Amino acid sequence: MPKKEGLLSKHFIKLILLEFAGLVLLLFIKYWNQDISVFQFNWHYTGNLINIITSGVVMLSLICVRLINPQYFYAFSKVLMRFSVAGTVCLVIGRLLLLFPIQVPVIYLFNQPVKRIMVGGFFSLYQITQIFIIIYCWMIIFGSTGNNLFRALIYNLGIIVVFVAFVLFFLLSYKTLPLQKKNTKYDVGVVLGAAVWPNNHPSPILISRLQKAIELYQGKIIDKIQLTGSNAPGEMSEAEVSRAYLDSNYALPKTDIIIEEKTSSTTEQIRYIKNELIEKQALKNIAVISDSYHLPRINEIAKFYNVKLHTFGVEIKLNDQIGIVYHLRESLALMMFWLFAL
Repeated sequence: MPKKEGLLSKHFIKLILLEFAGLVLLLFIKYWNQDISVFQFNWHYTGNLINIITSGVVMLSLICVRLINPQYFYAFSKVLMRFSVAGTVCLVIGRLLLLFPIQVPVIYLFNQPVKRIMVGGFFSLYQITQIFIIIYCWMIIFGSTGNNLFRALIYNLGIIVVFVAFVLFFLLSYKTLPLQKKNTKYDVGVVLGAAVWPNNHPSPILISRLQKAIELYQGKIIDKIQLTGSNAPGEMSEAEVSRAYLDSNYALPKTDIIIEEKTSSTTEQIRYIKNELIEKQALKNIAVISDSYHLPRINEIAKFYNVKLHTFGVEIKLNDQIGIVYHLRESLALMMFWLFAL
């Protein structure tokens, strides 16, 4: 029979404190990543609620296993402690990769730099350990003492699949509000960057965004066009390619086209809008132009930054297979932002 301890044993207290510290660290990292003061923390933001509820369920599970099945708690507490420590260490490593200029080969996978994928991987391991602890605790509570590690891993994968499916359903059912009012004019229309094809040709998706911007500009809905987007190795920046396309196809005043060439992701572009356009230039009415399937993530990122943006979507005709890939990619990207503000 495993050794019995009092209710507030040192192992139990350490686990609860470590879990609470992990939650605080995660929330701190999310705001630190985006250069936002923690004093602007929003309890109602979807991603923050997911973080808090997950950690709450972990702590509740630890309490339940301690009260309901105390004879096994001591025996398995070391396993739970190892996973809790491992998850916290993964958070720290992910943050250090962002904080320090660690040399990583400039390689792109799934249109993302490999360093960003590494950071996302370490942060994801933290979330996986959280789910694992919950599953492992309830397996102990119900007396399942066999090959728990393998079974918990299988259940973990199942929960991840269900969560991804939930995010995908959220995107597919997302309804953007009709933010544009009659006769409303916007100071600027921000065109989010998209892929550049070989020989510095804009991709069809980028062209469709630019054409939407021209439509709004010629309709006197937006006063200026802001082009965004940096470049992959060996390419012109997305913003420069966009300007070249506009210059060669439309006679627009040079002063009405503005470019920004440093941002490389949707998150960075929303941050640019907040820091440069809203705070520094004091612009109030800003329109963001992108693909319709992209708008839910744009709005969710804007909510995290506590900024109001008016979005205009471009309907892209995609075949079923490509459409599934694009929506799945958006689901994973939104999930990573909700959980870790990446």
